[in-house]
Amino acid sequence: PTHNNYGGSGTIFLHDTVRNYKKLLIDNNGMPCPAPRLTSPDQTGGGTYLTDLTSSYYFDEVELVGGALLAIQSYGASTLTISRLTGDTTGTLHILGGHVLFANNTIPNTIGPVLRSSLRVYPGANAYLIPSITLEDVKMGIHGNIVGVKDIQALHGSELTLGINGTTDF
Repeated sequence: PTHNNYGGSGTIFLHDTVRNYKKLLIDNNGMPCPAPRLTSPDQTGGGTYLTDLTSSYYFDEVELVGGALLAIQSYGASTLTISRLTGDTTGTLHILGGHVLFANNTIPNTIGPVLRSSLRVYPGANAYLIPSITLEDVKMGIHGNIVGVKDIQALHGSELTLGINGTTDF
């Protein structure tokens, strides 16, 4: 082969049935994932993909650490709802075209909700986010549509990109 890819990230799904709390923890153990933009998820190693034919996914918490990559790769439109997105700033959540993300909350601190994982919204995808987001040492690429955000602060080495097909409602 002309290229090598690492295998999939360590992925743990925890479901506390007493509190009905669902957490998805993805840890890539610091192994490099491919380029920050997915051009062909079928040929990308080192990531975790939600691939079944479920039309919607719900997690109370998604934690991306160690360079983890999470993307929906199901056929047809899917909805991913995350109440709390956490991480160590090295992971990336990819919302590919035709899919929808509802992110209801992030980690609150003194300067407002902080996005702790990078986020890339692809053309044809929609991300419904909270009104105020602070980026700190992460990247946000808006190449699809984001809704609900009125204020984005980019601090400490963060990158905010609005692509040619990217739209917002602010």
